[in-house]
Amino acid sequence: MNEPIIKESLIYTITAIIVVIIFVSSFSLAHAEASSNDTTIQTGLLSRLINVLIRVDNAPVRQQIMKKYITSSQDKPTPYPTFSVILKTPEFGRQLVTTFAEEIQAKCKADDIAGRVTRENVSCLRKISLPIDAKLQRIAINEMSLSAQDHETLQCVHFVNAMSIISTGVYPQRDGLAIGNAKDYAVRVPDNFVYIKNIKDVFPKLGDLVIFDSGEFGHIAYVLRIFDANTFQVAESNFDAKGTVDTHRIVAKDDPSLIGWLRFDPNLKISSNTN
Repeated sequence: MNEPIIKESLIYTITAIIVVIIFVSSFSLAHAEASSNDTTIQTGLLSRLINVLIRVDNAPVRQQIMKKYITSSQDKPTPYPTFSVILKTPEFGRQLVTTFAEEIQAKCKADDIAGRVTRENVSCLRKISLPIDAKLQRIAINEMSLSAQDHETLQCVHFVNAMSIISTGVYPQRDGLAIGNAKDYAVRVPDNFVYIKNIKDVFPKLGDLVIFDSGEFGHIAYVLRIFDANTFQVAESNFDAKGTVDTHRIVAKDDPSLIGWLRFDPNLKISSNTN
């Protein structure tokens, strides 16, 4: 047996032991607290499990655990959660995103760069507290934590996914699966979103997710403020500095790399494309 296989087996074994310990702990807690109902117990177990997952620095191991324990209502394995749509005004969503980004900038720092989230300092995200549903906040933070764990720094896609979760209550996904790289959001349009191509006489709105085809993987950002018909401000990560959250960049609609944007529509059950 070679060293990589031994290492992977050891990781699986340690992870399994941790999961068993969590389960036993939760089971004991259930008996100790007679007033706790089954839903509360299951939620607590899932929360503990997710907390362990973001600390497992091995994507295949984490993926196997998530497929086994996090399932849809049809018991079909999927690591991507679904939520009931929470209606919020775009302005309220903007305030939440702004506050979240400011909290990251204040509490996360790496290499003397404020707002930078890396594998080494990812625990800083757990210091953030927002006046929103605790489950949504937990899922949003886990989305960003997993990103930093898997890619060493927080990626633009996962930051935007998290901002969508807190501002709309919806995780951008297609048929229960993640979309992929930033460029892919223009092709595999997430459910509950409509894709609008950047052409003459159409303009992004507050809360839209703007997509750029620059670089190998593209880039995606959240529209934070509209100034006029041609300029707007975005919240984003991993643009100027790796893994760094920023809310100050001004984008021009005629930027040749801006190919279009996604607009959330709570009335949509499936994705739509306006090409």
